[in-house]
Amino acid sequence: MGGERRGGAGCDRRRAAVFRFERLTSLLAEVGSEDLWRGELALELEALAHLETQVAAVEAKLDRLAEAAAEERRYPAVNKRGHGLVSCWLRGVGYSSKRLPAIGEPPS
Repeated sequence: MGGERRGGAGCDRRRAAVFRFERLTSLLAEVGSEDLWRGELALELEALAHLETQVAAVEAKLDRLAEAAAEERRYPAVNKRGHGLVSCWLRGVGYSSKRLPAIGEPPS
């Protein structure tokens, strides 16, 4: 996960096709009436690049949310504050041998 681009061979073929299309483009202000499509293609590819950037940002955020949800599912009966205590204890950091106070009980 971690915001990586998913794909493979299909993604490589798409990138190759976009590269071929980019070679056909021209600035809209520089083309004549018979090559107007080249300028329009440049605008469409620019819009595609913008959308791909937005999709990548959304995918990265979804990956972070999925990782956070997976972390919470590890200890479903423990709240976020208690999660840190349990995690440290499980990693061997541990706490003192004194009994931890119950919720609402003043520390001794």
